[in-house]
Amino acid sequence: MAHDRSNRLRAPCAASRTVKSQLNPNQMKMLAVAAVLILGAAAAGWFGFSSLGEKQGLAQELAERMGKPQLGPLLESPEATRRAKEDAQKIAELTKNFQNTTNSPASRWEEGTRQATGEGQEWAKDPGKWQEALAQTQEQLLALSRRAPASAQVAISPDFYFGLDTYRLKSPSPQEVPGLAVHLSVARHLVEKLMEARKVREQFKTPCRLESITGPGTVSGEGGGAPVAGAPAGSPPGSGRKVFRIKLECSPEVLFEYVRLLSEDDWPLIVRGISLSNELQDFPPRSEIAKKFSSPAEATPPEGAPQPAPEGAVKKDQKLLQILSGKEKLMVEMEVDFQPWGNPAASKGGPAGKPQ
Repeated sequence: MAHDRSNRLRAPCAASRTVKSQLNPNQMKMLAVAAVLILGAAAAGWFGFSSLGEKQGLAQELAERMGKPQLGPLLESPEATRRAKEDAQKIAELTKNFQNTTNSPASRWEEGTRQATGEGQEWAKDPGKWQEALAQTQEQLLALSRRAPASAQVAISPDFYFGLDTYRLKSPSPQEVPGLAVHLSVARHLVEKLMEARKVREQFKTPCRLESITGPGTVSGEGGGAPVAGAPAGSPPGSGRKVFRIKLECSPEVLFEYVRLLSEDDWPLIVRGISLSNELQDFPPRSEIAKKFSSPAEATPPEGAPQPAPEGAVKKDQKLLQILSGKEKLMVEMEVDFQPWGNPAASKGGPAGKPQ
């Protein structure tokens, strides 16, 4: 029995010596290096996965604290980073498209329509508040005109009420208010744009005066003009194209700037017709203008004395040319259409909704 036990103990040792004898020194070194690498990778993997698990746990806990538990499963996914990056790119593209849409003419006209109709404002619904808005708007524009420098002032009559004189002392009916709200808003906008155009540089400073404005709320014979046709029968209040007629006096530079501002405005305004007449239909005779600048008659030089040089005549001609080249005042009659934008059904007389 003792002999068998000793044989079994010597057998493993003999097998080990047999394996070692079959490996050369180079193979032994490679085996040792491989063993070290395997142990190092296992250790790194253990610590790496432990750290990742801790980070994911912290992120999930933070999301739950912020009241967004739906972020927890997302962070547990190995594709979370890639998907989050794709979502961020999509959000950036949508934001850019939204900005482009916001800056488009249609969106600006739609916003201008909402401002003109007073959407959501009480003064555009209640007759009493609308009448208060009429008086306040008139006072504000008169004060604004008086505060402007004389060279940039638009003369407005104290009795100017945007073609809505009938409603100074009479409250409109509730059915009339939406249409009258558009009239008041657009008329005020037209006056403000004229004040802005008056600031343009003029070659010859010419007085600017606003005579009248008529619109859909103007009663026949009011404001110095004929009444403007309203919306077709069956149209909701405040819908359909509104025609405004303006009478004013100004210089050519102010008129050009006024038309430019209206055509580029955010409100859907269309300058449809302009009628012009000049204060001076014909140039006055040159002799009449020359009298204004002629000097007192000088004594006739004695016979044989040298005649004066023609310099004075040249200067007088130049001065006359300066007077004849400009300084005219235009009498202007304009038609400006306001076309509500944003609700085709309302413009076509469809079911009444919010004024557009």
